Amino acid sequence: SATWDETFALLKQFKKREGHCNVPACHKEDEANLGRWVNTQRQLKKKEKLDRDRQKQLVEIGFKWTRQAKTP
Repeated sequence: SATWDETFALLKQFKKREGHCNVPACHKEDEANLGRWVNTQRQLKKKEKLDRDRQKQLVEIGFKWTRQAKTP
């Protein structure tokens, strides 16, 4: 399995291409299940178990802690 930093790099790659960090739940990026990873980060923060430095890194790239509804 990929490390946190490797998967975070995939999220940055996704954001650069798509313009947001709202990854669909089943989305895979370079064979990594990025959608599941994003959901895990949200759950860890909700349980106050996500490292503060990692939270900061996510916030800095525009990560939203709640899933955003798709706009038409």
